[in-house]
Amino acid sequence: MSKVIKAIKNPRLALKVLHNRIRSTLNRSKAKRSARRNGGRLDMGEHVSFHQKTLFTGRGSTRIGSRTSFGVDVGGKYLHNYCEVQARFKESQIIIGENVASNNGLLIICAERIEIGNDSLIGKDVQMIDFDAHGLAPSERRNSIGKVRPIVIGKNVWIGNNAIILKGTEIGDNSVIGAGAVVTGGKFSSNVVIAGNPAKVVKSVE
Repeated sequence: MSKVIKAIKNPRLALKVLHNRIRSTLNRSKAKRSARRNGGRLDMGEHVSFHQKTLFTGRGSTRIGSRTSFGVDVGGKYLHNYCEVQARFKESQIIIGENVASNNGLLIICAERIEIGNDSLIGKDVQMIDFDAHGLAPSERRNSIGKVRPIVIGKNVWIGNNAIILKGTEIGDNSVIGAGAVVTGGKFSSNVVIAGNPAKVVKSVE
């Protein structure tokens, strides 16, 4: 009853909420279709919401925990961008925990395994890639994906806008990755701020 009263008092807000729910439902349907079309496996918990168009490409598996969301209508590039989650190969695994919130333009490309812990916050235009994409040696540039190492993001991690997280990165719980940081691998402890290019620990989280 309280929701009905609020809707009567503020019909514009009620229409906006309804519009967002319809958009999320349509985007959820598109997400499922994109996974099926590419031969991938997509498992979602309850109340996963898609506020921005989100594509699931690749032939691997993606698991998303309950109450996780993709896209923010006031986050910038909302209508002119999309999120893409790509478990590229059949054996590739992407695991996104519960209550994870991503802003617009998220890009995850996985050859082996990328894991994001519960309650994490992901800024706009963040990229996570767990392989080189091309071999480092000139002779391997077009016939190798280079080195592959998993990415593991702990619980309650805040990743700033435009951060790039590369292969072999492990981020401890409660840590912060600064805007524009390029994390080129390595293990980072819990409760620290990581920033720069290449990224390093700059201070503790107080």
